[in-house]
Amino acid sequence: MEIKVKEIIDAYRVLKELKVNSLSNEAAISVWKDLKVMRPICKDYDEIKESFNDETFKENQKKAHQLYKEGKSSETLDKYFSELNEKFNKFIQDELDKTVNIELEAISEDELIKAVASTNLSFDSMNMLEIMIK
Repeated sequence: MEIKVKEIIDAYRVLKELKVNSLSNEAAISVWKDLKVMRPICKDYDEIKESFNDETFKENQKKAHQLYKEGKSSETLDKYFSELNEKFNKFIQDELDKTVNIELEAISEDELIKAVASTNLSFDSMNMLEIMIK
């Protein structure tokens, strides 16, 4: 099934919050299998985001913080962070919009509603799990 990376990441985060004891054994096993399938995609995304946190970024962040404490600013640093932010946002949006082909174990809507409710999550969380509903 072709699914956007953003939908996988959102569902993964919600699934990790669910209480296992609120699910039937069958549904819990399906969630566990789905987490295993989603984890590498989420890990790759996190590594891509982290790649923007290189040494140059860290050094410039320290310089900017020091200048801020002194009540000063730097046009060069402002430009660096502005350009980096623009590049980062475009790159991340492109990553989130990518689709990947993965097979998820479908889970009944009743099971997911029960699990979301017992974990005190919102309907927004339920929407994020839509890719998994039977």
